Amino acid sequence: MKAGKLGEFAAEDVFTEWKRRTKAAKASVTIFSPYLDKTATLVLKNAAHLKPAQVTIVTTINADALLSSPWQLFELRNLVNAKYTVLDAVDIHA
Repeated sequence: MKAGKLGEFAAEDVFTEWKRRTKAAKASVTIFSPYLDKTATLVLKNAAHLKPAQVTIVTTINADALLSSPWQLFELRNLVNAKYTVLDAVDIHA
C-alpha cells in the first residue's frame, strides 16, 4: 500500500483492496460507481461465495452515456444477467 495513513489508499491500491474486501465479505457487497466497465465483474469474481441477491451495484443509468459508451451497456447486461441488483442513482459521479 502506497498511502501514508491507515485507511488511505493510493489509486493503484484500490483494485487490489476491493478484491480483498469483496472476498472477505460475509453478508453482502455494494459497489458505488459512476461508470460501468469490466472492473465490477472482475471484483465480483471474489464474491462467488455470496448469492447474487447479496450483491448490489449503484450507478448512473443514463441512456446517452450507455449508447455512446457501448462497454458500459455490455457491462450492465453482464451484471443484470448475473442476477445482481443494479440500482440507478441520478448524477452519481467520481
